[in-house]
Amino acid sequence: MTKITLGAEAMKLIKKVAALKKGKYSVPVLEYLKFTVLDDNQVSVMFCDSELTVEKIIYAISVENLSSKTFLVHTDVLKKVKGIKSNSLYSFETDGQSVTFNDNGVSKTSNAVDEDIYPTFPEDEYEKMVALNKDLLSKLQASTLSASTSETRPILTQVCMRQDSVISTDSHRLFMTEYKGKLGEQDFVVSPLLIAAVASVEKNDKNFFGVIHLGNYHVLIETMTGRYCFRRVEGNFPDTSRLIPTEFRTEFDIQDTTKFMSVLSACYELTKDSVHTMVTFEINDRSLLMYSQTEAGEKVTEELDIIPDGKNSPDKLKITFSSKFLLDALKQLGTEKITFLMATAQRPFLVGGKDKDSRALILPVRAF
Repeated sequence: MTKITLGAEAMKLIKKVAALKKGKYSVPVLEYLKFTVLDDNQVSVMFCDSELTVEKIIYAISVENLSSKTFLVHTDVLKKVKGIKSNSLYSFETDGQSVTFNDNGVSKTSNAVDEDIYPTFPEDEYEKMVALNKDLLSKLQASTLSASTSETRPILTQVCMRQDSVISTDSHRLFMTEYKGKLGEQDFVVSPLLIAAVASVEKNDKNFFGVIHLGNYHVLIETMTGRYCFRRVEGNFPDTSRLIPTEFRTEFDIQDTTKFMSVLSACYELTKDSVHTMVTFEINDRSLLMYSQTEAGEKVTEELDIIPDGKNSPDKLKITFSSKFLLDALKQLGTEKITFLMATAQRPFLVGGKDKDSRALILPVRAF
C-alpha cells in the first residue's frame, strides 16, 4: 500500500492544476490527474487535455511503501477540497486496486483507473529558447485579452513576441507592449491557454523563472518545478506596424478617470447582451459626451471634462466603437492616466495608460 502525505501548500498546487480542467471531456480518462511518485518527497501531478499538457512537481511530507508509483485521481474530488489551513493534512493511499483520499480525517475511496491509458507528456525536438521572467509573463498575460477567439485565422489566436515587443490582435483591436529583455530576431507565438496555465499555477512563486522552447509540433514552457506544453500553431503573424497611425488631430486625457471608468462600465452593462457593445464619444473642445443606447431606447449618457494633451487640442469629433474593447484595453494598460490619440471617425485610434511603452489600438465602427 503506497501512502503519500501532503501539507497545505502541496494541496493548493494540486487544486490549481485540477482547476485547469474546464467542462466535460469526451475521453473519460482526461477527467483525472495522474500522480507519479518520483522519490521519497517528490510527486509529479499531470493534467492533460486535447491541446494542453501540464506536469507540476509537488513536495510531500512523506512517501511510504512504493508498491504503486502511479495512480489517477478524479479532478472533481480535488476541486471539492475547501478550507485549506496551514496545519491541514491530506493523504493518498493506493494498492493498485483502489485509491483512498483523506481530507483532514475524512476519507473517500474509489476504484483505481488504469494509469497506462493516460496520455504521456508530449515528446518533441526543441530549438529556439526565450527566458521567461515575471515581467514578460505579466506582459504576455495582458496581451491575451486582445487575441482572437476565432479559428478563422489561427495565428491571430496567439500572442506574438517580436524582437522587443509583445503583440496581440484579433483584427478589430491591437495591443502592443515593449519588453526590455531579449526575445530574438524571429517571431515567436504562444497560445493564451498556455500563458494562462503557467500564470495560474505559478503565480505565487516569488522566485519564478522559466524558459520558453519552440519545437516542431509544440511550444514548451519549463519552470523550476513544472512543464507546460501546448500544440504549436503554424503561420506568419501579420505586420502590425503599418496599422498604427502616426498622425493625430485630437489628443486628450481624461480628467476624472474614476468617473470615466464608471460611465464606461455602465455603457457596457447596458449593451452587453446585444450583438455589439457600442459606445459613442462626441468630443468638443474640453468636453467629452459619451453614451450607449439599446434598441429598446434605454440609454446611458454622461458629459465629462477632458484635458488637451500635446500640440493637438481636441477637434470636434464623433466616433463609435466597442465599449468592451476599450475596457479590455484599459485593463491591459492600467488606468491611472488615460490618453486618447485620434485622427478621424473612420481611422483606428490609440489609447495610452500609465505605461508609455504600451499602447492599445481600437478600430471604430460606422454608426447610422
